[in-house]
Amino acid sequence: MKNLYTMSKPIDLLKKNIKTYGFTLIEIVIATFLLSIIVTTIFGSYRVVFSNVDIIEKGIDYREMGQNCLNRMLADFNSLYVLMPPLYKPPDFNAEPSPYRFVGEVSHIGNNNFPKIRFASFAHVPLSEEKKGGIAEIVYYVSEVEDGKYVLRRSDKLEPFEPFQEKKSDPIICEEIKSFNVKYFGQDGKEQDDWDSETYNFEYTTPVSVSIKLEIGTDFIPFSIETIIMLPIYREKVAKTE
Repeated sequence: MKNLYTMSKPIDLLKKNIKTYGFTLIEIVIATFLLSIIVTTIFGSYRVVFSNVDIIEKGIDYREMGQNCLNRMLADFNSLYVLMPPLYKPPDFNAEPSPYRFVGEVSHIGNNNFPKIRFASFAHVPLSEEKKGGIAEIVYYVSEVEDGKYVLRRSDKLEPFEPFQEKKSDPIICEEIKSFNVKYFGQDGKEQDDWDSETYNFEYTTPVSVSIKLEIGTDFIPFSIETIIMLPIYREKVAKTE
């Protein structure tokens, strides 16, 4: 009978040669930490990509809205109607101004100053089923819809013209207005912040051209667009007779 001690020695040697596979607690903690860093980096990259896509798409929306706004104004100005002499005569003292006058003024709205433009045009856009056309009174003005948020509206009324009043029903042609600047140029080329074709100061003339600069969007996604519009018709100086 073999000695049990002798028989157990090969078994003990075999156990010593068998390698034990596994991870220690420290290794698991380190691996988990590294995995969390990788996952956070990947998701962070995805967030950056998606946020950049949103910014690009929003910038495209602002560009289209700004361009459409200027195109609308260009169409209105290109159809400008100006009453010429001898049909036009400077207004008498305290007389009603011409319904076809050209007026540009600056209004204080909220905490900002914005221009208001009023002129006559053939570019009437009917908002109802009625397709009636003719000379319209076009007014562009900025209104505050919320605290610090502004929109550009377009009023379009056919003759007979009534005293202008701002209405919430007037179509919004541009939102998120940051700034809106309009300059007027006469035959002498001088830049004017305002205009009134029914006053002696402007010698009853209308502008030759108008420059428009529009800035829309947010502080993070701003977009600006500007242009100079040469008016198709303008009235030269008119001498007032007694």
